[in-house]
Amino acid sequence: MVELSMLGGYTKPERPESKNMLRMDTNENLALPLDLIKEVMREALDVDPRLYPEQYDELKVMISRYANVSKDSIVIGNGSDQLIDLALSVFCKGRRGVTIRPTFTFYRDRCMLHGIGLDEVMLDDEFTFSSGSINGSGADVCYICSPNNPTGNQFSRDLMMEVIEGFDGLIMVDEAYAEFAGYSLKDEAAKRDNLILFRTFSKAFGLAGARVGYAIASREIVDVFNRVVQYPYPVSSISLRAAMAMLRRVERVRRVIDGLKAERRWLYEQMSSIGIKAFRSDANFILFDARRDDVHARLKEDGVLVRRIGQVGRYSTCLRVTVGSREMNEGFIDSLKRATSA
Repeated sequence: MVELSMLGGYTKPERPESKNMLRMDTNENLALPLDLIKEVMREALDVDPRLYPEQYDELKVMISRYANVSKDSIVIGNGSDQLIDLALSVFCKGRRGVTIRPTFTFYRDRCMLHGIGLDEVMLDDEFTFSSGSINGSGADVCYICSPNNPTGNQFSRDLMMEVIEGFDGLIMVDEAYAEFAGYSLKDEAAKRDNLILFRTFSKAFGLAGARVGYAIASREIVDVFNRVVQYPYPVSSISLRAAMAMLRRVERVRRVIDGLKAERRWLYEQMSSIGIKAFRSDANFILFDARRDDVHARLKEDGVLVRRIGQVGRYSTCLRVTVGSREMNEGFIDSLKRATSA
């Protein structure tokens, strides 16, 4: 117990003190109309909560159509975090892992909790890495977030395939932001015995509060996961039905995603035009170097919450902002101008 108390654990973002603050720090999809989400949740509430959840297979069929993979290659979980944690605790215990740095800190935290030794490959100035640094690490398990959080870039498909084909162990690829990017490795995950892909309804589909995620892997891995590893009822009936309701509205979601991509370009251009070093992104957020230590606090005082990242490569004062609606993005740019003025 004493050793566990010494672990840092995942640090949740601060929550706004006022409802009037712009929440642009947690990569939630606030561009999805709230009326749409309320419509989905009303539909999801049409369930008898006295019964254990029974909608898993139904959701798997809908995900299989959306992702164009067999339903036998899908595991549903209580958010993708739960699935990553289960994979680490069962498939990776007593082994050694390798990942990139910086990346999603939850993975490193859970490796520490489960006693999994971890090597970290630093990203270069272009926010990428060589396949040899991963494949030659001698590790048993590899985790890559692509698009990567917090840098926002999706690693090239060629680079990812070099890792997949050359790594001698289990590869875990986190595609939480794949809907905002250029490609997915879902077809590779369904046919390979060393690859697990993690995806979520929290980002593109706007269901962060419902906690629904899924993994795509070979039928052999999925069979073991579903029969032995996963909890009997990991996701509530309401959350399962909410995910299904969103998939029935997938075209509306895709239109919002297209709009977010346009807003991402606009936000990048606006930040660059006022002298801010912003980095191109394939996710629904943008990493930028504020070049001053007080910008995060000044934005907060002005009613805008962004995520403090700190050192990324040679940039020491990095912040991360979620791409929102045009109104949100304009509010952020106006506040950023004030926060970076002399």
